[in-house]
Amino acid sequence: MPFSSKISITKQIVFSNLWISFGAVCLTLNFYVLNNITINTSLLYFVFFTTLFSYNFQRLIKIKLNINLKGERVEWIMVNQKSVLLITSIALLGSVYFGFEFILEFWAHLTFIGVLTFFYVWKIPGLNGKSLRDIPTLKIFIIAFVWVLFCVIFPYLVENRYLFTQRVIIDIISTFMLMVSITIPFDVRDMKLDKHTTKTIPQIIGETKARYLSIILFLLSEALIVYNYPNLMYSSFIFIVVSVIILNLSKQTNKEIYFSGLVDSILVIKTLIILLFKFVTFL
Repeated sequence: MPFSSKISITKQIVFSNLWISFGAVCLTLNFYVLNNITINTSLLYFVFFTTLFSYNFQRLIKIKLNINLKGERVEWIMVNQKSVLLITSIALLGSVYFGFEFILEFWAHLTFIGVLTFFYVWKIPGLNGKSLRDIPTLKIFIIAFVWVLFCVIFPYLVENRYLFTQRVIIDIISTFMLMVSITIPFDVRDMKLDKHTTKTIPQIIGETKARYLSIILFLLSEALIVYNYPNLMYSSFIFIVVSVIILNLSKQTNKEIYFSGLVDSILVIKTLIILLFKFVTFL
């Protein structure tokens, strides 16, 4: 079932959550590349399809519950609901197919991630009709925490790597800071949509200071990465310049494609630069 052809292919890739799913794969791939571990392709497919299912499932729930039904992406999803349902169903099947062995072995870890993801938008029983995203200030940290659990800690568990070492802890902290950093622009985007009781970072400190905080967290994250992997110093410089420009230009007046397309591309840019420098070093 084809998408509506009234918008560009780029927007269709972004709005269908294919792009952010690829970003999740890139973030997970960093673990294998930086630690010189043979890439587990089944895990990467599992990450891709699970992210694709989770994001589309959440969007469909938001439409069902009439949550933040504004913006170009929401309008696109509502026009293409049948196609989005098809993608979501395929993503679910892909998750089960590529992740069956992971689900059996790491069911507790994955169930915990699933519960957090589901109740991020669905109302939690006994919490006065609130979801996790409605709890003041918690929204952005839940997102970052789930990404760390899935794209950093999970690969370490799958590859039987000991979690409580300095390198792993720094990886976890740096990724958490990175995810908070690139999620702040989305809270800037949603300042007029989020309830005042949500108390997101931009609502508390304002749009400009929120952008500055985003950049500071990003720089601290990269400093930790370079400390962990000193050979990434030169590649990090390029990545920092590009990403700081993107974060600094994240304004409430920007279109949806800027956030979901360009800001999310920071995850992809990071991996591409790491792979490029790895290739050059190998040569």
